[in-house]
Amino acid sequence: MGDFYLFLILFFLCFFLVARPVTTLFHELGHAIPALLFTKKKVTIYLGSHGDPKNSLNFCVGKIEVWFRYNPFLWRGGLCRSAAIGTSFTKKFIYLICGPLASILLGCIVCYFAFAYDLHGAIKLLVIIFLPSALLDLLINIIPSKKPIILYNGNTIHNDGHELKILIKNLVFKRRHAAATKLYDSKEYLKAAVFFERILKRGLEHENVYRSAIAANIASNKLDKALQLYDFFEKKYKLNSADYCQLAMLYGMIDHKEDSLAAFDKSLALDPENIKAFNTRGAFYNIWENYDKAILDFDATISLNSSYAFSFASRGLSKLKLGDIESGLADINKSFDLDPNNSYGYRNLGIYYLDAHREADALKNFIRAKELDSNTYIINDLILLAK
Repeated sequence: MGDFYLFLILFFLCFFLVARPVTTLFHELGHAIPALLFTKKKVTIYLGSHGDPKNSLNFCVGKIEVWFRYNPFLWRGGLCRSAAIGTSFTKKFIYLICGPLASILLGCIVCYFAFAYDLHGAIKLLVIIFLPSALLDLLINIIPSKKPIILYNGNTIHNDGHELKILIKNLVFKRRHAAATKLYDSKEYLKAAVFFERILKRGLEHENVYRSAIAANIASNKLDKALQLYDFFEKKYKLNSADYCQLAMLYGMIDHKEDSLAAFDKSLALDPENIKAFNTRGAFYNIWENYDKAILDFDATISLNSSYAFSFASRGLSKLKLGDIESGLADINKSFDLDPNNSYGYRNLGIYYLDAHREADALKNFIRAKELDSNTYIINDLILLAK
């Protein structure tokens, strides 16, 4: 019985003094060699610490630098540091997976030769000690863990399994996001909205997915759903100037005037030169028949960028509504100089003719506006009025 306990003590002593360092060495080499092949640059591995060079032996083998902590009772795992591998999924996957697999593959190969060729009993014993250590290393590293690993410099990382999970998750996200974006770019807004929401429901949450889902829902006129997504979005992320501008537009579309103006104020507070915010608020001021304020916003837009045909066409409408006919028509004509096919130039010119009781001329311009862009604001209603 005493010999058995002595054997156990020796076994565990060998396990911690021999097997664990060897396992860690091959694990980190499993990361280091692919990193060296992919980057052609120096790779540093730490054996027994998470980046701490103190109390460690230092030596180099080619472009691989090694810091080996010589006190086994101070061991804290290992770490591999290298230059950035890049954005390639395949390279990152190989780099991450080779660490956990290196030790277990080596253990299995050595075990096979030790027993297949009936090597010395001492070698078999070392293999028996090494194999459980390699298996333990595989399980510890391949099973994703949310618990962070605190490095010597205070930064944190996660185990290989967690990093692999994130890598695969990001790949799936990119492919699905690209498919949904393709639908949106093809103006299949309803399908795109469903696709983006499906991505969110599957846990692939990202602030740009929320933005895309909101935009797709607005474009497909699912305004309540877009507002609901904004509620979730605002709880998870900090809104920027563009986000508040889009939220202001959404509030305006559902006739929440005060909320819309408050969101525009937040947008411009974050970015005082947000052209879209000025331009969009001006458009809503026209809808709300507050033409003086609309002109101020279009003036701001044009001062920031004088190439916006929409701004000239819309400022022209504001002036026409205030009785400044000559200047208003001049702005609309300027919009045609900038873009001969801008639908709002024709729409607003049509409104001028409609107000002057020249229905035939108004109808001609409204029809042209619809031909150019069927989504031009209330164009169908205006056509009915002109008939």
